[in-house]
Amino acid sequence: MINIIDRVRTILSQYKWNLAYGEYCDDIITDGIDWGNLHILKNNYKTKWFADPFILESTDDTITLLVEEFDSNVKRGRIARIVANRKTQTIEDCSIILDLPTHLSFPAIYNESGIIYVHPENSASGKSTMYRYDRKSDKLVEPIVVADLPLVDAVIRKKNGKYTMYATSIPDAGGKHLIVLESDKLTGPYKEIGIKMFERREARMAGAFIESKKGLIRPAQDCNRDYGEAVLFYKGDAVIYRQKPGSWMYEGLHTFNSNGSFYIVDLKKYNHPFVHQALKAIKGIYKKLIYD
Repeated sequence: MINIIDRVRTILSQYKWNLAYGEYCDDIITDGIDWGNLHILKNNYKTKWFADPFILESTDDTITLLVEEFDSNVKRGRIARIVANRKTQTIEDCSIILDLPTHLSFPAIYNESGIIYVHPENSASGKSTMYRYDRKSDKLVEPIVVADLPLVDAVIRKKNGKYTMYATSIPDAGGKHLIVLESDKLTGPYKEIGIKMFERREARMAGAFIESKKGLIRPAQDCNRDYGEAVLFYKGDAVIYRQKPGSWMYEGLHTFNSNGSFYIVDLKKYNHPFVHQALKAIKGIYKKLIYD
């Protein structure tokens, strides 16, 4: 009986991430996403889901993204380049551009003098490595270790000739400590210069900084109850908006990136969302009866 219950629980707890995009405006930072105008990208790959989207380039017809690709046959994250058709709202192409024995995710993109660098999360390796994106081979090449730390979801910002990196770290990736590192070059090496403390589990980055009319915005992951539950828009030390999923079908949202004309997000969806929500509600009622 226990084995049957565990099997049912495992089936019901399976999930995937959907990608979605919409037209960007600075009002999103304070008022939130207009869910009525959000385009959910269709994913016809039966064994794959995609998350942590960063925008590589876009045209009127397509959006090209670098993402974490998770294939149930591989059972670890890899970095992929995917192309979405804006007319059919469908992911039409997927190319694996970096595959390592350890889990990869969060492929942050930087353009330095016309050269594209990608800095994926690979904390399982115990270090933080940056790559050059070679368009001809469609691969990430020439690895450079930028920090000998198991950094998670790092984002780099250039200001006054200095490069400042913000990241959390293993073992508390979704915690309260935002590590700040600095270098004279994008490709490092980076040295730790401080740690910014938060009262809640809101340090982890959720995307690149946003230069908006409302000021500099830091997208952060709300990890207080669960990993990647929502995206928080921080202005300085204050949260000015908490962007949670706009439908009961979705359980989480943990990446927000924009190129100024549109934005891209990822949405966590359980394979059986109605059953999951029902069980979640029953669990909440049970706890209330027990502890009240």
